[in-house]
Amino acid sequence: MLVALYWAVQRYRPGGKVQPERRCADFGEVIAKIRKFRTINRDPESRLRVYVPAHAPDRERREIIKLGVEVI
Repeated sequence: MLVALYWAVQRYRPGGKVQPERRCADFGEVIAKIRKFRTINRDPESRLRVYVPAHAPDRERREIIKLGVEVI
């Protein structure tokens, strides 16, 4: 199992292009990046993946999953 050491967001297309991960300072910044992605994204195939650090509370992990984002 992959264990992240920091918050990060990564944009990708299934079976295609993967952008480099972007580190985030905290949970609030991750939520802001998810919202920004949803407002400016014009490619229906693009997805987000969030790397959640091992020390993050389960509540934050569940909230990201509720937003429909892949959690690693």
